[in-house]
Amino acid sequence: MPSSNPTPAVKTFPAIYVANAKANSLSVFALGSIYPAIGSDHRNIPSLFADPKLSSPSGIAYRGSTIYVTNHNSDSITVYQGAWPNPIFTIRGDKTGLDGPSGIAVDSGGNIYVTSGAGVELFRARDNGNVAPIAKIGGSKTSLKSPQALAVDSRGNIYVVDENSSSNEPGRIVVFRPGSNGDTPPARILFGPATLLNRIGGIAIDYGDHLFVSTDKPGNYCDAAVREYAYDANGNVPPIASIESCFNFNNQGAIAIGSNDNLYLVYKSCSPGPVIPDRILVYMQRDLNLQPQLIYEPNASPTIIPGGTGCPQPTARIEGDKIQIETESTIAVDSLGDMFVTEPETDSISVYRADSNGNVAPAGTIESPKGINRAIAVALDAQGQIYVANGGGELPFREAPADSVTVYRAGSYANGEPIATISGEKTGISDPQAIAVDRKGRIFVANYSNISVYAAGSDGDIPPIASIEGNNTGLNDPVGLAIDSADNLYILNQGGGPDRSGSITVFSADANGNVAPRAIIANETKRDLTQMKWPTSLALDRAANIYVTNDANAIGQNPDSITIFAAGKFGNIAPMATIAGPHTGLKRPHGIGLDAAGKIYVSNDWSGGREGEDEESTDSSDSAHADTVTVYASGAHGDVAPIATISGSLTGLEKPAGIAVGP
Repeated sequence: MPSSNPTPAVKTFPAIYVANAKANSLSVFALGSIYPAIGSDHRNIPSLFADPKLSSPSGIAYRGSTIYVTNHNSDSITVYQGAWPNPIFTIRGDKTGLDGPSGIAVDSGGNIYVTSGAGVELFRARDNGNVAPIAKIGGSKTSLKSPQALAVDSRGNIYVVDENSSSNEPGRIVVFRPGSNGDTPPARILFGPATLLNRIGGIAIDYGDHLFVSTDKPGNYCDAAVREYAYDANGNVPPIASIESCFNFNNQGAIAIGSNDNLYLVYKSCSPGPVIPDRILVYMQRDLNLQPQLIYEPNASPTIIPGGTGCPQPTARIEGDKIQIETESTIAVDSLGDMFVTEPETDSISVYRADSNGNVAPAGTIESPKGINRAIAVALDAQGQIYVANGGGELPFREAPADSVTVYRAGSYANGEPIATISGEKTGISDPQAIAVDRKGRIFVANYSNISVYAAGSDGDIPPIASIEGNNTGLNDPVGLAIDSADNLYILNQGGGPDRSGSITVFSADANGNVAPRAIIANETKRDLTQMKWPTSLALDRAANIYVTNDANAIGQNPDSITIFAAGKFGNIAPMATIAGPHTGLKRPHGIGLDAAGKIYVSNDWSGGREGEDEESTDSSDSAHADTVTVYASGAHGDVAPIATISGSLTGLEKPAGIAVGP
């Protein structure tokens, strides 16, 4: 159990934390990074929270310091620059046509080829968001049945592994000409008993356009081989070289070729068969003696002398209990020889250094967030620890756990394993909407119909130490929480007040049970002074002035706004200031926070979180219709433009909800 007064693991810096209700993530921005350069309206800045958006990664490719990944479960393509774990582009949405994408390849121009459904789709370099492919190969004339892996040679020819796992028919390689589109017949098909192709694990093409295929032997699923074929191989032709009967591998696996022309193979142990550990094998092509020789004669075509069959020893063998390989793992190799291996079952990518050999753990892992599922709200304590309320957002692609609160070390930006998780039947957490932490470290959670309070340092399936609920409380769909320096607890009720337009109820932080509030801000039956219209979040400044965001459009009213109430004023009162109007950039505001200087930060759900509606920005630049965080000067009032706006493809914002600023 963590200490109620922990010492920060590292020095903490002020940051903005935003819960993304649809993305299983937070977005985190250092305060000093958010202000635009002169003449710039928006900042497309990367989040400090690592969220690669991997969802059963099934294919991986590398070109020009960029990593490309297909995600089978989320029907998406994510693109990464260098070692940065967050995608710089994400292709996803109904316009893309992606359907269980698997294989991926990238040509010299950065165009992206993906096997999807029963065909192949082509996207432009730097495509982002819900975009249609520029070409799609599919239909009865293509001969494609179940396309899997693919590769593209230097001439632009497209090689597709096509095999039907539900039949015993051997796999084949279908080749399309450059620029192919629609229901077009292939240029050639490599298929037949002479090819020695059976189940195919992967294909790769070297810089001389030689084709390498990982396959198992016909009739023996536990004896794999690597076959090499001539550039123009077509029909029922034999390979020109093979690696087989080596006992180095016993199940067909993924294959890649590095810029050094080395051959990289990933193999999972096969059963039945000899017990061979999972492994990555590296071969130096120049040592294989498998390359065919070309014999030139005057006035005649060159004669190919096959390299034959052999069982060379790999130059590196990565194997043992420290490595991480799954049956469906795929591999890509960067220009330095570092290896990237997908792990579909854990939504991660393991990275091995170029000089890895033996029983070595990955040098790094690109992995999905730990403990964050349907994040809806976030809070910080006085030491900078990060508290995330999970369960109130939209259902993500992976199965969500029970409603919970996860706690992360100060300075971690919520990366890594949580140091505490409050979850289970005893906790009473149900559809949480807001979270706050008082100066004693007590944790307050706004559930669907009550407020539950947990002791400082709570962890596990533990009951709350207090609960505010009952007819006397005035609670009605609580969606916001804040605590002032005098230990008053402010609760924003979305359906509160006599007219159900919203209310703020104030309790002692020590309140428990069916107790009446100390004070209320709400309209009277016939007098609407508060101007609250579908309130969504609440925050306090250091003077205890109250800031409320209003998503008026949700109930068919206008405009969306921020209403600000003076400290110590209660009843049916008018706000002392209102931020609203077309210049504010407010759109479905769902979260609000303030920094020590009184600047106001608001998360805006511009997309509405609906599938296919501006779900991602359409390019790498900022988009006026992407989700945003808008920042307003201290004392802002009226139809004022924000002093900064965070939006764009690097931010990770996706249906942003709760927001916290600090420490």
